[in-house]
Amino acid sequence: MSLKFRTKLTIFIGAILVAVQLVNTISVYTSTRRNAIEQGRQQLTFARNILLRQLDDLTSQFVEGARVVTLDSVSAKRSPSATPPHSDRLYAT
Repeated sequence: MSLKFRTKLTIFIGAILVAVQLVNTISVYTSTRRNAIEQGRQQLTFARNILLRQLDDLTSQFVEGARVVTLDSVSAKRSPSATPPHSDRLYAT
């Protein structure tokens, strides 16, 4: 069975269109995937930096709180005659 030239040309052009669409689809997929991965990396880096900043702040607050408690404890041991503990003042009446 012999195909006419017009039929062969139509099949050829159809095949070329399918091939172009396939290449286009693959190209769009890979570039979209690459952009999504890069954007994800940037967002993770940003979130990591925020987390590290918050941890530094919490660490500073913890250290300051521990310093205050330590100084308070030391001053309470040095001057026992200053002010009686709160419970002693409540039941003294």
